[in-house]
Amino acid sequence: MDENITPSESSDSSKFIVDPLNGSERSINYGLYSKAFSYTKHYNILKIRYKIALLGWVLATFVAFSYVLSGKEVGAPIDRMISIALVAIFASRGVLLIMVLDAEIYHRLLNASFSANLEMETKGISKSRIHKNMMKLLVPEATLKSCKEYEKSLTPFALKFKKFICWIFTGEKGKGLDPVFYDGLFYCGSCFCLWVVAGISISTYFYYHYYRIAAIACGILTPIISFLICIHLIKRVLKSGISKFKKGKNE
Repeated sequence: MDENITPSESSDSSKFIVDPLNGSERSINYGLYSKAFSYTKHYNILKIRYKIALLGWVLATFVAFSYVLSGKEVGAPIDRMISIALVAIFASRGVLLIMVLDAEIYHRLLNASFSANLEMETKGISKSRIHKNMMKLLVPEATLKSCKEYEKSLTPFALKFKKFICWIFTGEKGKGLDPVFYDGLFYCGSCFCLWVVAGISISTYFYYHYYRIAAIACGILTPIISFLICIHLIKRVLKSGISKFKKGKNE
């Protein structure tokens, strides 16, 4: 350890002082691995912050719903049900914006740094097995051995159900679901709830204005259309997954 190193020169992602880099290959590889690891941590923290922001956004939306339904706004130019529908639709646009930033932009940047660490571990440049173990646990279908071990741990029903879900979103039963799938499920679930609220509000408006057929049609079609849109959005999010990133890199 070089005694001339000051605390300000230590790693940004830690509170301890690391050995300074020199011209050796081992030292350079260690520096590259550490830097890529710090980027992975940075992007992961950003993704968590976006999810916290989404929770606050959805909470604020439901507060707006309660205010509209409270009747304190007197003389509004539009019906309450239409107001709720508009709030839900515009709030869902905010959810989609956060989803694009989190599950598409920053997740791809996270994949870039994660893949750099994984490649160094695979080639034996780094003795660590952190990212190898992550891949084995999060994407067991990535290797034949881990895939067989994972399938043995599932019940026949759970295995068939997962293959069915994989077929819906990827078109293939044996590829598995990338971890970013759960990011998409989180955001699309929020959008689905908001769209259903908007549909119920419009349906209620039609019902009380004696447009019964329109009310029934809106009440039935809204959840179906919302579900299909969510499937499309999750398929789009899956294109940001680590498996797609590695495939594009190899090509």
